[in-house]
Amino acid sequence: MNMIARSAELSEIYEWSKNLNGYLINYFNLYVDKWSDKNIKKRCRDFNYIFNTIIREIEENDMYSTHYTTLNNSINNYITIQFQNHRLNCEKALNDSEEYADIEYGKKINDLCEDFYYINNKLGEINNSYQCEEIFNYIEGQKSSLKTVYEDRSHKYSQYLVFHDFPSYNDFDNIKKNIKCKS
Repeated sequence: MNMIARSAELSEIYEWSKNLNGYLINYFNLYVDKWSDKNIKKRCRDFNYIFNTIIREIEENDMYSTHYTTLNNSINNYITIQFQNHRLNCEKALNDSEEYADIEYGKKINDLCEDFYYINNKLGEINNSYQCEEIFNYIEGQKSSLKTVYEDRSHKYSQYLVFHDFPSYNDFDNIKKNIKCKS
């Protein structure tokens, strides 16, 4: 993504896309067997988010727009092959806007769950931290901004709460009530 952000030469982007299959083979061979079964769904979602973001950035960059179809097909082909070759049981998500938004919101809700899980386990440290108010304001903002999205599609996003042992979105309020900044 850094190459796209700095508008690298088209040949550099093509070279990266040609090497992608090798990168994926090496990565999956090194790490897939170390992941827990619970973690695989999250990894799958994260991979889809990353690759859809790369493809979207290529599409939106005027420098690459005429080569978008070729690059998109190449990247998607390598990803599909590698997702099928490992025990990921992961499908490449489509690049349409609605599915991209679902993946993006799913990632944000999962990140929020991870934040609350961490906070719940570190309440004593956080309450005594000089960053306590900043942490409180951040999670309150994130929780508020994602609440409507979650409520509109809880059937789609509740899996992230379940994964982190939160029975409902309201559990975040219970954790938040325990944040009592001392500084």
